[in-house]
Amino acid sequence: GVSPHHILGRVSNGLDNPYNIIFLTDLEHKDIHRHNTRERKQALLKYIRPIRERMGYESSNSF
Repeated sequence: GVSPHHILGRVSNGLDNPYNIIFLTDLEHKDIHRHNTRERKQALLKYIRPIRERMGYESSNSF
């Protein structure tokens, strides 16, 4: 299956912020929780930003 992963957690505006959400397979989700380092979070945020901008979302200053 596929499930949402909140890159920086689900607190305050992180729950519905499109820059904080990425969909992962169950295997990817398990892997990311095992190796959830600051560097990996920053890499995911860098990866997702241009995708969300192409989708029409405005850039978020909080991430």
